[in-house]
Amino acid sequence: MGKSVIEYQYYKLSLYLKKLTSGSLQLRRLYFINNFELILKVLKNRAAEY
Repeated sequence: MGKSVIEYQYYKLSLYLKKLTSGSLQLRRLYFINNFELILKVLKNRAAEY
């Protein structure tokens, strides 16, 4: 996996986080549940970098 892939995942994650911090509670829950695996994957990749 190249760094650009991780950066792209991180960019997607930041978009999800923006959606999580705006919008109704129900929407936030939906975004979080739908993207939970992606979020975990991205966080693991970030941790592996350090």
